[in-house]
Amino acid sequence: MLSIETLLEKGKTIAQIIQLAMTRKVDHNLISIGIKEFDKAMDGGLREGELVIVSGETGQGKTLFCQTLTCNLSKQKIPTLWFSYEVMDYYLADKFKKMGQTYKDPIYSPIDLVDGTLEFIEKEIKEAINDEWIGCRVVFIDHLHYLI
Repeated sequence: MLSIETLLEKGKTIAQIIQLAMTRKVDHNLISIGIKEFDKAMDGGLREGELVIVSGETGQGKTLFCQTLTCNLSKQKIPTLWFSYEVMDYYLADKFKKMGQTYKDPIYSPIDLVDGTLEFIEKEIKEAINDEWIGCRVVFIDHLHYLI
């Protein structure tokens, strides 16, 4: 896909670029996060295949925010997959429990985070998506910096 800069260099106007983008906008499979302002900012919610990065300073609540999103998705029976490289799995699970989640809720994580390679993460994501019992729809990687 061409960048906006490349399109502008080729003589496309902003209006043409927006028109092109709108032809590629996918409105099906919207996933509401359950936070009105967030869903509004995301034009109705998350879309299949979108990458959303939550960024901010250490200790500002990124993990807690993503856990809140996970709980909201869980209420809708939308399976999520977590790769937690910052918070130990025990503490992550304990926090979910304190937020009212149970072992029956569709929140998953690899039993062992073997490594942080993209190959490992990609393999686990594909398995979680294709697994008939899981059918993962949203993935959280905490802490993305770990992969860099």
